[in-house]
Amino acid sequence: FGALGLLLFGVLMLTASAGAAVLLGSLVHKQFYKPAEYQLTWQTILLGVLIFSLLGLIPIVGSLAKFILVLITLGSITKIILDSSKEWR
Repeated sequence: FGALGLLLFGVLMLTASAGAAVLLGSLVHKQFYKPAEYQLTWQTILLGVLIFSLLGLIPIVGSLAKFILVLITLGSITKIILDSSKEWR
């Protein structure tokens, strides 16, 4: 069970790091353009990936911000999975 848990953690971290860039792009787009809802388009994803990559270039604060953003995204993914599994039962 330990290897399966480690594999699941690795998959969740890869998903969370990709999702963090998408989340960041959507948040920045909503902050600047003030739409009524969050938008998920290729432009917001590209914006998020660009900002997420540039954030990694800042020595200490950037890495810490990326880590916190990935943890927030990981928590959101975990909550969505747990909520959907409760509804399934």
